[in-house]
Amino acid sequence: MEKWLELIILAGKVIWVQLQTVINPVVELIESGMNSFWFVFALTVITGFIILEILYRAITFYQAHNFIHRKMVREPARDIEFSLFLKTLWQSDRSKGLVANAKAAKSRYLQFNLQERLFVQNNLQQRMRFLRNNQALFLLAAIFTGLLSSIAANVLPINSVSFTGESVLKTVLFLLAWLFIMQSKYVSMKKQTYYHLAWMQETNRTAAVDFIQDDAAVSINENNPTY
Repeated sequence: MEKWLELIILAGKVIWVQLQTVINPVVELIESGMNSFWFVFALTVITGFIILEILYRAITFYQAHNFIHRKMVREPARDIEFSLFLKTLWQSDRSKGLVANAKAAKSRYLQFNLQERLFVQNNLQQRMRFLRNNQALFLLAAIFTGLLSSIAANVLPINSVSFTGESVLKTVLFLLAWLFIMQSKYVSMKKQTYYHLAWMQETNRTAAVDFIQDDAAVSINENNPTY
């Protein structure tokens, strides 16, 4: 038993030494990079982007969960419907072209019943209206995040009111970066919502026409003595 314990300890020491040979150069590289503004700039923006993406996904997941349980079904929502709703609105698949994307979206929509599709369409219309009327919120969020990033990177002083040309220039770079990120996010969300709304409306129109045609065909057949 003692030999096995010694072997385990020895193996642990060997693994730790090997890890140190990998970790130490990375730590040294990061420490040296912290002296470079561009390294700090990139690290701050990437970290902020990851945090915002996590917050965005958490909020949209909560909204979808709230919507699916209150609107889509009267009984507790089924997992398949929740997954379909999330996939319909917020999961980005690789684009295969507008025609192929439209067909894929419509095939998902048709798995809902008419009442559920109307609920989703209403939700999309509200989302589109919000995006059209609140672009300024994305700009304000970009400015706030840019200033926060500048403070986190120790570029913008918060303990003193003195500003230098260098600190102002670096802060402007943070602001421009976040304005670009938030504007890109806004355009992406608006485009995604627009296409899904158009596809949903087309699906509902097509489904209604098909239903009328099927109903008419049934009526004709019922009146046909040879049927």
